[in-house]
Amino acid sequence: MAGCDMPQPRARLRCLRNKDAQELAEIREEGLRAALDWRPSIDGVFIPKHPRELLGENVTSGLRYMVGATSHDGSIFTLPLAGNPPTVAQQRFILETYASLLYQFKMESAEVAVARSSLNEYGLIQDPMDPLDILTRAVQLITDLFYGMPAEESARLNAAGGTKTYRYQLSVRLGYPPSFLPKAAFVGAEHYDTAILYYGVFEQHPDVYNLTAEELELGRNIRRYIANFAKNGDPNVGYAVSVQWPVYTASSRQFINLDIPTTIETFDRERQYLFATEVLPAIVRVGKEADTVDTRPRQSQPCSRGIWRTYRTPSVLSRWYFKRLMRNG
Repeated sequence: MAGCDMPQPRARLRCLRNKDAQELAEIREEGLRAALDWRPSIDGVFIPKHPRELLGENVTSGLRYMVGATSHDGSIFTLPLAGNPPTVAQQRFILETYASLLYQFKMESAEVAVARSSLNEYGLIQDPMDPLDILTRAVQLITDLFYGMPAEESARLNAAGGTKTYRYQLSVRLGYPPSFLPKAAFVGAEHYDTAILYYGVFEQHPDVYNLTAEELELGRNIRRYIANFAKNGDPNVGYAVSVQWPVYTASSRQFINLDIPTTIETFDRERQYLFATEVLPAIVRVGKEADTVDTRPRQSQPCSRGIWRTYRTPSVLSRWYFKRLMRNG
């Protein structure tokens, strides 16, 4: 995008270094969809298959794995919903943008279908709504789809493949000044709070970030878990920790909730998990199939009993039903 796509890495680096910073910054103005594709590249060599397929083949068997998310990771993407409640059309546009990022759509029907089903599942289809209610639901939706449920699915796939898995959720609401990073009343841990506790970034700046004694100790305890895991493959072995972190298994579904106090919880949001990992991918498949059929060149054919039988097949009927859904909402 910057015009530095030379085959030699050193030439590429020289070209980028010679670019004006403002020129590079303006590249992002081409749009959210083009600028935020952060997914790994399935290139056939470094990542030979989709991660789900690799985990299904037990490629991580015998390894140790730690995975998790924060309780309100999605708040960084829901700032457009924080003011006056948007109309359903605005909500749908935002969710279509997220959908295109998540599934890399090339056709419109799948994006709209994902947006509508998400709005309906999380109760966001009403127009208008109470601003705080819509913000709460939107944060939960984006947290689930982008962070929480992918972490849960990753934990399940790794555990099923023979990986010793440790699952966490960071939930603590840190008490930094509202003038520094405003936070809605219902929000606990946000996306960037991990840097504060995991790496102690702001402990060196007490004038900006006033951690309480309990928050300081939670940060130290989290770093003990991470250090123990890095050194020994077990977050409980090594430095003394306050709560024993259980191994995540298919039968227990237990994870550590990093809060004040720290507790051990059991995953109990199976409906939302199935929506994110099974329902939405199915909608995507049907939407792409319907769009593919619509883009094929049409040829006039004589009406016959054979043609009628073709239109009665299940796959064609499912596409017909999908179009009705798209048209009628």
